[in-house]
Amino acid sequence: MQHLLTALLVCVLTLTGALAQETTGSGDMVEPGVRVRVSPLADIAIDLARSVAATSVSLRTAVVASELSAQVLEMPVIAGDVVAADALLARLDCRDNILSLQSARSLLKALQARQSLAEQQLERLMRLSKTRNATEEQINQRQAELDIVNAEIATQGIAINAADRQVDRCEIRAPFGGLVTETPGQVGNYLVPGAPVVSLVELERIELKAALLESQVEEVIGNAPVFEFAGRTWSLQVRSVFPVVDQTTQTREVRFRFTTGNPPPGATGRLRWSLEGNILPATFIIERGDHAGLFTVSSRGNTQVTFLPLKDAKPGQPVVTDLADDLLIVTDGRFGLQPNQQVLAE
Repeated sequence: MQHLLTALLVCVLTLTGALAQETTGSGDMVEPGVRVRVSPLADIAIDLARSVAATSVSLRTAVVASELSAQVLEMPVIAGDVVAADALLARLDCRDNILSLQSARSLLKALQARQSLAEQQLERLMRLSKTRNATEEQINQRQAELDIVNAEIATQGIAINAADRQVDRCEIRAPFGGLVTETPGQVGNYLVPGAPVVSLVELERIELKAALLESQVEEVIGNAPVFEFAGRTWSLQVRSVFPVVDQTTQTREVRFRFTTGNPPPGATGRLRWSLEGNILPATFIIERGDHAGLFTVSSRGNTQVTFLPLKDAKPGQPVVTDLADDLLIVTDGRFGLQPNQQVLAE
């Protein structure tokens, strides 16, 4: 029995020695350090972005007005209709204008008859003058009569054109294709020249306008701005920077051209643009010695932390950085760390 106990004790001592040699004697394994959590810079940094309010505007809007004093007989469009260019918007009572045109044409025919008679009389006198049966004074008188009637015919031609235009104005047509937003003119209304009939907004040619500070203008020009509205995003290109500064806001109006489709006119959203670099939140800034920075690791697992000082960094304040997005930053367990400390990065 005593021999059996001795043998068991020898086995236990042997196994204990072997384990001790495996864990410490060889020197190949390192004691795991403090557990910390790490994340890539891209997961914790904030894009260095700017944004301001902006509104999409149509390049063409019009309040189509009456050019006549007349009653509205027909209104084939209502608010919300999309019409093509030259589409009929309203038809006015044109009977008086048609009568004026017919009267002008009748007067022209009378003048043309007088013209024909004057030409015949002048021609007859010219023949008689060859046989000395007509005086030069008679010829000059007939010539003057012919000149007068020719001038009256020219004037009447102008009057006919004017009367014809008045008839054309009885049909109010769209100056361009777009959306009918209002119809102040209604059937039965008596309109006077200048009275609004239809409000029209073009839907195709849309721009974005925004009021920017001088520094923001320079940033936008050098980056790729976008417009965000109702969960959608449109790419933009700067078209024009107004050369005047608003005295109240000290901003300049900037117009942008849409490069990927158009939002509806009147959409108020956010004009956004990003600058180079990222913003590192203040919570990750640690102070060690005379420097402020952050702790990083080269890989996950057993490793050493590296303290990376950051230029212009101050504890409690975010800092702009251009570090690589895949740099592993210590996010949890960082407060008690020291440079080159052994850690287990997870």
